[in-house]
Amino acid sequence: GPVAEPRHFDVVIVGAGIAGASLAVALSGAGLSIALVEAQALDASKLPLSCDLHNFDPRVSALTPRSRAFLEKLGAWEAIAAYRYCAYHHMTVWDAQGTGQIEFDRAEVDAPALGHIVENRAIVSALLGRVRAAADISLFSPVALRSCTRLDSSRMLLELDVGETLEADLLVAADGALSRVREMMGFRSREWDYGHHAIVATVEVAHPHEDTAWQRFLPGGPLALLPLPAAHGHHYCSIVWSMQEHLV
Repeated sequence: GPVAEPRHFDVVIVGAGIAGASLAVALSGAGLSIALVEAQALDASKLPLSCDLHNFDPRVSALTPRSRAFLEKLGAWEAIAAYRYCAYHHMTVWDAQGTGQIEFDRAEVDAPALGHIVENRAIVSALLGRVRAAADISLFSPVALRSCTRLDSSRMLLELDVGETLEADLLVAADGALSRVREMMGFRSREWDYGHHAIVATVEVAHPHEDTAWQRFLPGGPLALLPLPAAHGHHYCSIVWSMQEHLV
């Protein structure tokens, strides 16, 4: 049958994670046509409301005050605040061998908080709410990229696995560490192995975390305990534990 004409966009962003979705929302309203392409199905179901070990996202982000201000400007912080987050007021970093310790406190920088720990899915959910409300953003999901080529006009031509083609003046690769766009376009990159695995999990702790981010440098790698909201007398932290591969 006849091949459909490509749909033209000023900007096509591949990857609707935190980076891709926030860029799409930031560009919205500037008179541009924007496409956001995401290979995964975007679950529109409600975020889990119960605060317990099994209902926190094990992947969290520590947002600086500037990142929070950026999300406020995008109109996404309101949904995060209505859901849940944990501000941290203090940070303690120390060496397990006892050779050094450093502390930071909000009072030293005259700020209400050093930052905020927010579950990644809460950030993405809030941003996608803004994406879906924007008339100038077209969302393609779950849609994978089949090919990506540069035209003589210097525009980019993207073939999607649903048989549709998009043409873009600007293509943004926000599709993660194993970027398909980078691979298809043959970008050179340097990679090296840290020899570590990171374990992420939600843990219940015996004592309140005191709105503090704790990081301990162990011989095998650092262990970070990031504060999460407490519930019904139970105290939770998100851990990021970096361990040498032979110890895992």
